[in-house]
Amino acid sequence: MSFTPGFDVSTVGMYQEPDDPNAQLAADEGSYVAPDVETDQDAISQQVFDALAQRAPGWQAHDGNLDTWMIEAWAEVGSEIRQLAATVPASIFMTYGQNVLGIDPYIATAASGTATFTATDELGYTLDTGTQFALARSGNDLVAYATLQEADIPPGQNTIDVPFAAVETGSDGNGLSGAGQILDPVTWISSIEVAVATAEGADEETAEDYLDRISHLLQMVALRPVLPQDFAILALQVEGVGRAIAMNLYDPATNTWNNERTITLMLTDVNGQPCTPAVKATVQSTLEDLREVNWVINVIDAVYDAVDVAFDVYAFAGQDHDTVMQACVDGVTAYLQPNNYRLGEGSPAIEAGEVIYPPTTGTTPRHQAIHMNDLIAMLDHCLGVDWVVSVEIGGTAADFTLPDAYALPTPGTITGTVEGATPSS
Repeated sequence: MSFTPGFDVSTVGMYQEPDDPNAQLAADEGSYVAPDVETDQDAISQQVFDALAQRAPGWQAHDGNLDTWMIEAWAEVGSEIRQLAATVPASIFMTYGQNVLGIDPYIATAASGTATFTATDELGYTLDTGTQFALARSGNDLVAYATLQEADIPPGQNTIDVPFAAVETGSDGNGLSGAGQILDPVTWISSIEVAVATAEGADEETAEDYLDRISHLLQMVALRPVLPQDFAILALQVEGVGRAIAMNLYDPATNTWNNERTITLMLTDVNGQPCTPAVKATVQSTLEDLREVNWVINVIDAVYDAVDVAFDVYAFAGQDHDTVMQACVDGVTAYLQPNNYRLGEGSPAIEAGEVIYPPTTGTTPRHQAIHMNDLIAMLDHCLGVDWVVSVEIGGTAADFTLPDAYALPTPGTITGTVEGATPSS
């Protein structure tokens, strides 16, 4: 195969990030929008220059003219005032949210877990609170943790399980496990093992994210749930809730959609997985305290359905097939994650709560579907893919209908074939 001289092949098959429609909808449907105020000094000066040129045809700004000096000086003053004015609304809303509504920004939390400490012998030892050790993110990238309580290893034993937390707050301490390295001078410890990966670490909520959250909440002036979306918005204020889907008039006990003053909330965490019982109980009690009389509120876990996908793609000439295959598998896997799949015919953005309304005909709402064309478009953007030959979802080359109106997909068995000439051929 030959290329036309001068043709740039460096971008052939390069991955193009597909647009995330959910992220855009989240921004369009209720996020905080800062004032659209021009604050750049040169841009302000140019606006005045253009206005003068329109009023006095032929007028031009010259560096040596007094009028140009004055315009540029006042543009500097105007820029400072406008920058101040542009930040004031955000400060007002943050003060209102914290001092009036009593809603504080989420604070940073430390990643935590449980470690097994093994002593060099069975003579009996005491491990002090705050004993520090490290887990490796890579060869020389270590994260420090400290024990949360004093722990005794009685004589005759040489191991003990101790809870610990990261020394620094934030999400960087999540997802680590394996052998720990003692940082404090404790000579009797022979090994430290963390069997389950660290979790629960969270970054401090940014001002932008806080204002977005408040803007969703301010849609409910009285802070009382009335409309179906109100219940979802309030549920999202509970820490640990990443998605809240309000099913209007639905009773999960009878599987019916004609129950007056009934709301069922299906909750997940930020990763699309079931919320903990404690989080669900907090949502239930919070809404019970705020609801009007005679409302029935149900809080349930999400329903999941594993979706199998098989694909056949044709790679650009010279592409490594293993690399192309992995890119396609990663793309399909990400597409089927339950944390980003939108539910409901009239569902707003995930960040602003979601709603599934009762069916207009029949007994159940329209079931959700994984559309084959969406997967084809996604695969076509994957690294090294020239075109998509075929896609099968659940064993058929057609849209895949999920079993319930409120089912979320999860990646099932993802298989594929990559055709085309390889570098060695």
